[in-house]
Amino acid sequence: MSDPNNLTPEHVRRTALRLLTQFPSGIKQADLMRETELELSFDYVIPEHLIKNSLWNLADSFPEYVEKRKVSYRNVFLFPTNELFEFIRKAYPKFDRDGKNKKPSPPEKKNLLMGMVTYGAVTIQGAIQDANINEAIIEIQQNYLKELTIQEIEAIVSLKHTIEQFNNLRDKLVHMQSLRS
Repeated sequence: MSDPNNLTPEHVRRTALRLLTQFPSGIKQADLMRETELELSFDYVIPEHLIKNSLWNLADSFPEYVEKRKVSYRNVFLFPTNELFEFIRKAYPKFDRDGKNKKPSPPEKKNLLMGMVTYGAVTIQGAIQDANINEAIIEIQQNYLKELTIQEIEAIVSLKHTIEQFNNLRDKLVHMQSLRS
């Protein structure tokens, strides 16, 4: 295992490029960030914002490998180019054109299940971020609190607290996965 505290932006980018080849039909940029975080979480303690800071301009940094299509402000898709497939094929000979291992080694069942749980937690956290729930709660609290019923206020406060707890537990889960690798 690599030094869990020595994750570099360059390593994040290389991992994302390799993962991008698994999505020849494209992937949302936010989903690629989550996939990259999940993959790296098994070997590294990931500092806050490192993934986003490393990947936000992936297409601009590697235009020969990544095609970017912006559907809307929050809906950005990334596509692997033929040059990326060729580069990955040479750099990782055990990968085929679809980015899949030709001869995968079967992981231990416990590690597989923990990986599934971690993936689910990362996916849920991404959905919460994509839905802008925290921003909506803040705006409601700042601008519309007087117009809410007691039950609505309780629900908003409870939801905010639940999201905070979930994020803390997700961070612990990802960290524990990285220690086991």
